Amino acid sequence: RDRHGAIIGATVAVQDITTSYQARIYETCKTAVLQALTDGTDAAAARRAAVRAVGTCLQWPYVRLWLLDPVSDRLRSDATYTAAGEKPLPLPDAFARGEGLAGQCWQRGELIWVPDIHAADSPVLPQVQAGTAFRAAGAVPVRAGDRIIGAMTYFSQDPQEPEPGLAVLLAGIADNIGAHLQQHRAD
Repeated sequence: RDRHGAIIGATVAVQDITTSYQARIYETCKTAVLQALTDGTDAAAARRAAVRAVGTCLQWPYVRLWLLDPVSDRLRSDATYTAAGEKPLPLPDAFARGEGLAGQCWQRGELIWVPDIHAADSPVLPQVQAGTAFRAAGAVPVRAGDRIIGAMTYFSQDPQEPEPGLAVLLAGIADNIGAHLQQHRAD
């Protein structure tokens, strides 16, 4: 204040909580997925609950788990989460290696980020691009030991740039789903 009491300046203190907020969301998501995989009445129900946990915790309106069918050597849909009010995506029933987002993830064996599904180099199928308002997508491989046995894909309304903490979370979730599948196939 000046000598007459008028305000002439201010001090502002700002703390960036983005990193700690994201860490809490990621921890909540990891816990929800692990809970789903251990509490499921059967293996398929557990996978559906895990996919739903990923979608709800990360606020992704569409998440799908694709698993390898060893007879046809194609990825087939195993579990899908679609948020309330969202229409299903126009996806085929199966993907060959290298086909679409899930097939490319399977072929490459690595996390794929698609910040803009409408970009010319997007691996998202043209009918999906044309049939949705989603802006971003991604896929993470599901492994059982050293084999890739599937892929988990997600779509987002918001642009989604690669983020290291999220990449670690998704890889861990995919590995947990793979271990769960391997355990239940062995039983």
